[in-house]
Amino acid sequence: MSDLPDMADVAAALEAQDAERGPISIELSAFVAFCLIGQIQLATRHPANCGPSLDYAVQFANALSEKLPPSARAVIALGWNPENDG
Repeated sequence: MSDLPDMADVAAALEAQDAERGPISIELSAFVAFCLIGQIQLATRHPANCGPSLDYAVQFANALSEKLPPSARAVIALGWNPENDG
């Protein structure tokens, strides 16, 4: 027997919260946003990271990057291309 909650129960709880409270809002500094985008970019490189959660993460990173200055967006754009990895 697993100690993990049943994922159907977790999904139902998340849907209920969405219906009751609406979207979650957070405040981030530009620097933290930039760092989080970099972490999402790194996560996209993992070969087993696929599916809807990856799509949501990339959509989030792209939307977040639109809030940053052009110079930061230029660096972020480079981070989507694995050929630019160090």
